[in-house]
Amino acid sequence: MIKLGVECVLFRGEAGSIATTEVKEITTVNVTLSKSQVDITTRGGDGWKIFRGGLKDATIEANVNYDTEDEAFKAFQKSFFKDEPMALFISDGEGNGFDADFEVFDFSQPQEMDDAVKCSVTLKPTRSGSNARAPKWIDDGSGTKPEESSAE
Repeated sequence: MIKLGVECVLFRGEAGSIATTEVKEITTVNVTLSKSQVDITTRGGDGWKIFRGGLKDATIEANVNYDTEDEAFKAFQKSFFKDEPMALFISDGEGNGFDADFEVFDFSQPQEMDDAVKCSVTLKPTRSGSNARAPKWIDDGSGTKPEESSAE
């Protein structure tokens, strides 16, 4: 079934735990997953370069409405200025998606004349002390669903 972006859900929470608080004041979310290319070319490649996947990388970019009273806005702001990780689950709304602890590495605030002020945030996976957990892709529907969350 084809999903619409509006059906997707972003959850946040304390680093080291499952994200269960739905973030409502967010617009565009981009999930970029990639991996490095390791050259494993040998003479047996018949003149072709041969590659294998190496380390994986994830970048989450999102636009958050600028609202200094919104708890989600404050959490993104705190992650950037206080270097504090946060749990995020970027979901299709049916419990599938990317789950990890993240830190905000970019917290930009474009102020367009004909648009609501938003903060553009860029997040990358991080470790969160003794509760560190590896990033993972959940594809069996076992992640947080909107009916299981608390909304902000």
